[in-house]
Parts: sequence; C-alpha cells; structure tokens
Amino acid sequence: MFFFLVCFLIAFLLLTGHAPDQYGWMMLIGVSWLAGYLDCRKFAKSDRERDRVLPPDAQEPLPDER
Repeated sequence: MFFFLVCFLIAFLLLTGHAPDQYGWMMLIGVSWLAGYLDCRKFAKSDRERDRVLPPDAQEPLPDER
C-alpha cells in the first residue's frame, strides 16, 4: 500500500515534467525502502492472525502455543 503511493508519486512527478535532481532521487529511494519495510511489517502482523492462518474449524493449536 505504501509502496504503491510512492510509485504513484514518482509517476506523477515524471508525467508532469518535474524530474528530481540527484538528491531528490536519493530521497525517493529512501522513502521507497521505508515504504517497502512498512508494507512488509503490516503483512507480517496480519499473517500472525489465527483467522488468516488456520481455517475456522481447525482444532489443532499452533506450534508456538504448545
């Protein structure tokens, strides 16, 4: 989600004719890395939810709950 916003920002800048200078590109690379990191953390937290990992009728406990 965050990475998509950064890609949209870069596309918007290039389509409007505003090309960033060297420091602007370095800042966009840093923001892209941060956005990718935040997306990974968001999906890592959602993958730990029991509803998403096991079907609702599963009775077996997760390995870390034993």
